[in-house]
Amino acid sequence: VRAAILGPHPCTGECVLVSGFSLTLLWDDLAWSLWIVELGLWCYGFLLLVAGTVLSLGLVLYFTGGFAVLAVLAVAAVPIICFQCLGGIACLQICLSSGCTCLKLFCVVLVKSSAVLAACASAILQRACDEC
Repeated sequence: VRAAILGPHPCTGECVLVSGFSLTLLWDDLAWSLWIVELGLWCYGFLLLVAGTVLSLGLVLYFTGGFAVLAVLAVAAVPIICFQCLGGIACLQICLSSGCTCLKLFCVVLVKSSAVLAACASAILQRACDEC
């Protein structure tokens, strides 16, 4: 398209190719080579930084979400366990009269559910390692 509209290019390659070689051209070639290497290193470092940031933020969000779900399940389990074990009215009276009983029950449920979660994760990882 360019040749049809503007005609042939004035440089046929002689302006790029040098007939003689000098120390200045050597230093120029080295400078451009170092510039390209440095640009590549900066790009690689930037990509590593972005990948590391995304990975760490993803892990933080993953674990935070997991612990939040675990806490919500534990909070939901306390009244259910309380109603099952003590009966509805007795549990309501205990929780209203002494908050410590409910807090202790919440802590026990949270610790036990964390232990069950850790045991499940350990079993899953063990099976995965055994298959490898």
